[in-house]
Amino acid sequence: MTSTSHAQGLIAIYKGWLQYLYNENVDELVDLATDLDMSEVQFLDKVDNLKKELSLNYGISKLGLCQDHIEKIASMVMGNVQADLSYKDINSITNILKLSL
Repeated sequence: MTSTSHAQGLIAIYKGWLQYLYNENVDELVDLATDLDMSEVQFLDKVDNLKKELSLNYGISKLGLCQDHIEKIASMVMGNVQADLSYKDINSITNILKLSL
C-alpha cells in the first residue's frame, strides 16, 4: 500500500506497538524495562529519543496512510501474530495501527 521498505513499515508501526504494550500493561515490556534498570516510561522515552536522533521518528501517516486505511491493513496482516504476546485479536492490530498514525 505504501511502496516503502519492510524496515520503514516496522519503524512506523513500532511507535504504536510500544505505546500499545504500555497501555495494555504487557508484562514483557515491564520485564524489558526492569532488565534495563528503568521504568517503562523511561524506556519509551529512550526509544523515542533514539528514533529522533536517527531521524526515524515517524508513524504510518508519513508513509501516506490514514485512519481510513486501518481496517483494510488490519485485515491483511498475515503470519504468526500469536507469537506476539500482546496479540489478543484483530482489535489488537487495529489499536496498534491507530496509535501508529
